[in-house]
Amino acid sequence: MITSRNTGNDGNKNIRIRDEVIEKVNKFKYLGAYVTSKNEVTEEIKSENKVLRKKYRPKWDEMTGEWRRLHNEKLHGLYDSTDIIKIMKSRRLWCAGHVARMGGKRSLYSILVGRPARRRPLGRLRRRWEDNIRRDLREVGVRDENWLDIAQNRIQWPTFVTAAMHLRVP
Repeated sequence: MITSRNTGNDGNKNIRIRDEVIEKVNKFKYLGAYVTSKNEVTEEIKSENKVLRKKYRPKWDEMTGEWRRLHNEKLHGLYDSTDIIKIMKSRRLWCAGHVARMGGKRSLYSILVGRPARRRPLGRLRRRWEDNIRRDLREVGVRDENWLDIAQNRIQWPTFVTAAMHLRVP
C-alpha cells in the first residue's frame, strides 16, 4: 500500500520489487485487522460490529410487529466488554507517552511530533496523531498545551491512560 497525497500519473501502477509485481490496494487485512491507505478505523469497527450482530441477532419488536437491528449502544451493552473507542484512546495515550519518553534522537519521536515538509493540499486538514493525543487529553481534563512534558512523568501519565478507559463516549 502506498500512502501518498500525490497520486498523479502513477496512481494506478503496481509496485515492482526485483522481479515480483505487488498489486497496489487501498485496504488489506493484516494480522486480522484492516489497514487502509487513509489510516481509518471505520472498516475495523464495522467488522467487529458485524460479528456482534451475528451473535445477537435482530430482535422481534412486539409493539411494531417487525424485526429490528440493535443500535450500537444496545449491541455493546449486551456483552460485557469495554467499548473499542475507549480502548483505542487509552492505547493511543499509552503509546504516545512511551514514544515521548524516547527522546528527540529516535525516529519514532520525530514521526510523532514532526511537521510535514511540504504544504498540505486544499480541503479539510487531515488530523495528525498529535492532534488526536491533544484531544484525548482534553477529554480527560488535561488543559496544558505541552503534552510532551506531561508524558515525561511516569507516575502521572498512566492516570491519564486509565482515565481514557473510563470516559463516557458519546
